[in-house]
Parts: sequence; structure tokens; C-alpha cells
Amino acid sequence: MLRQYFVSLLASLCVMSVAQAGSMYAVHNVRGDDALIMRDRPSKQGEAVESLEFNETFIENLHERENGWCKVRLHTIEGWAFCNYLGTPDGAYPAYQLKQEPMNLRKAPSLNAPVLLEIPAYSFNIAGNGKCTDKWCPVLYQDPRTYQELRGWVARKGLYSWTIDLR
Repeated sequence: MLRQYFVSLLASLCVMSVAQAGSMYAVHNVRGDDALIMRDRPSKQGEAVESLEFNETFIENLHERENGWCKVRLHTIEGWAFCNYLGTPDGAYPAYQLKQEPMNLRKAPSLNAPVLLEIPAYSFNIAGNGKCTDKWCPVLYQDPRTYQELRGWVARKGLYSWTIDLR
């Protein structure tokens, strides 16, 4: 099932890239406990106008670049975000990669919830499965040893968002 998810995700990516021709971005390479700051001008000294979540998707590309900054719009707010942290959106929810430590996949968003399994460090076969809370993200994980697909929750701080950039 997860394999089908990634195949359909890749197919929709191809369709989106042709249809939108680079008109949308997603935040990528940002830690789960961090955010990308949108500023009022293309500079670190610019005033923060919005905080883009580490897994924010469908940020409008306003097709303006200046000194490594990209002009973007999220809903009705326009500003500048550092281009190195923007990539092609890969679906309604992003894919994730774990940081250096293994992480427990839990049945519910709580440290007291039963552990379904331990996900190895640096795993990348983790798909978002809903909106994250401030500390937890719902995910689909396919165990590469058994090919079993599991739904559960992981701590947000242990994740990196990533995207496939077709540019």
C-alpha cells in the first residue's frame, strides 16, 4: 500500500510539475522542531511576516528571486523565504526522513502510547498521514524488512521534511 502511495505520489508530482510549471513550493530540509521564516524583504534583517512549518506545502511561487531569496505567498501573506529551503511539493503531506537516532512509532501521539516498532535512524520510507500537532506527526511507515505497512505517530522533533525537486 505504501509502495502504491509513493508511485501515485510520483505520478502526481510529474503531472503537477507540468501543469504548474514551478508555480508552487514546499518547505524542505527543515527539522521538525524548526520553521522557515518568511520575511518582508530578501534579507536576514527583514522583519518576520510568517513562520512556515517544516512540512508546509503549496506555497505560491511569485517568480521573483534576489540574492538567494524567493518571493512567495502563503494564503494571503506575501514575503521572502530563503530559496535553499524551498522545493517542489510532493503531495498533500510531505515525506519524511529521520534524523540520526532511531525513533519509536507509537499507536497514539503520546509517550505513554504503546510502541508499534522502532524505526531505524536515517529511514526515509515515511509518509505524512495528516496534519502534525506541535509535538507529534501521523505517519505511514513501510518496514523494509517485512514490507508491513504501519500507521502511527512519531515525535515531530526527530523528522526532516524532504521533497523531490524536478528542476
